[in-house]
Amino acid sequence: MKDKTITTTIISAGVIVLCYGYYGKSFVALLLLTAAFLLAALIRYEKIRFAGVVAVATLLSLAMAELVVAWVVPAQKVLTSYDRASDYVKEGFPGLIGSGKRPNKGVYSSRKLSYAGEEIYDVEYSIGDDGFRITLPQRQSYFRVNFFGCSFTIGEGLHDNETLPHFVNARLPSASVKNFGFHGWGAHNALALLQSHRDTRGTINFFLTSPWHVPRSACRHSWTQGSPRYVLTQDGRAELAGQCREKAPSNLVQRLLKHSRLYKIWQDVYENRQRNSDYDLYFAIVRQIGEISRSRHQKFIVGLIKAKEAFFGGSDYSNESFRQKLEGVADEVIDLTLADKIENLDERFRIHELDEHPSAAANKIRADVLVTAFAKHGADLRLSIGQ
Repeated sequence: MKDKTITTTIISAGVIVLCYGYYGKSFVALLLLTAAFLLAALIRYEKIRFAGVVAVATLLSLAMAELVVAWVVPAQKVLTSYDRASDYVKEGFPGLIGSGKRPNKGVYSSRKLSYAGEEIYDVEYSIGDDGFRITLPQRQSYFRVNFFGCSFTIGEGLHDNETLPHFVNARLPSASVKNFGFHGWGAHNALALLQSHRDTRGTINFFLTSPWHVPRSACRHSWTQGSPRYVLTQDGRAELAGQCREKAPSNLVQRLLKHSRLYKIWQDVYENRQRNSDYDLYFAIVRQIGEISRSRHQKFIVGLIKAKEAFFGGSDYSNESFRQKLEGVADEVIDLTLADKIENLDERFRIHELDEHPSAAANKIRADVLVTAFAKHGADLRLSIGQ
């Protein structure tokens, strides 16, 4: 009778902790809940007491560690968030970031707010039948420029008439422009598109990139789950090998772990630690983009935006050596940083002080630089193929 009373008490305490953990989103509460139920089981079942004591001690130790870490390393304040009422959230765009998946055709609102409730931007994205952002006016021309890249290319936080592909399209009236960029994408997505049956014909393949694309191509970030995964073969080729993070925790486990300070620290170390092997894979991917482009009589041009100097810590690379490596695999590399260092970039070239995505002003200037290069390469190609 006494054992039953103790068991009931522990289970009741566990339910209370469960409610707190659910509504308060406390990982510590979840650990304590699990420990409470294990204690109840230990009282009832003697055969599992040895393993149970070890498990309870481990859970309590982890809970203590979580509390210590929370005290020593305060939670990083969330500076921005998407308006939950916007289509961007309601239609599940955040879940598509980096995954290789694309939205359905339509016009989607996207609104971003600061932690204080200030509006950072309020825009709409026009998505075509193929799941990519529309660049108007849509033209049919032998001179076509394909844009590949991430949120900088699709134009996050910008209206349809403020993106980099739009400004290039407006300045090249004889050309057609296709925006193959998407949030969270990188070199691996560009290569996968070129290796697919999708229509990527054209005169120029342009890839807007930065050193921070390197960990994306290596599937380091949690949000790359579902995107095309490449591995480096012994002969230095990038070979498609399924999807990124196929063995990642389930959605339920991920939702629980995101409230763990210890897990976040481990994740930050895993995602941000520099690895020379990741650079090798990235450059193999980019080299193959160039090879495919040239085999189709297309020019491969890379637009480079420098990373912060601190980004390269732990690797053998710098902004200069990164550029030199790109110059060895592309037909041309164009520095589009708009500053000697990204740290010195004029604030008017960012959407907001809390959002580093390019502003319309930045895209206008970059478009002017690109149009000159595109026009030259377009003329060279027409001569080389006899048009």
